Amino acid sequence: MADQIKKRTFKKFSYNGVALETLLELKEDKLAELFRCRARRKLKRDTPIKHVNFLKKCRAAKAAVTQVGEKPALVKTHAR
Repeated sequence: MADQIKKRTFKKFSYNGVALETLLELKEDKLAELFRCRARRKLKRDTPIKHVNFLKKCRAAKAAVTQVGEKPALVKTHAR
């Protein structure tokens, strides 16, 4: 029995019972319905330009990945 090595099982991410894949596909208003009041209120108000630019950079880095298993390029997160 000691010869057999167990394969690692990874935890599947979900938020309020919704899987990560479906969370990524949801529109902003449908996603807001899953959040609590404080997060919904924050989303209703205008999102700062710096945050929007950061999200664009993240999406571009993720889209630039061509091979499976390859990590996206680093995106700087500091914004003032």
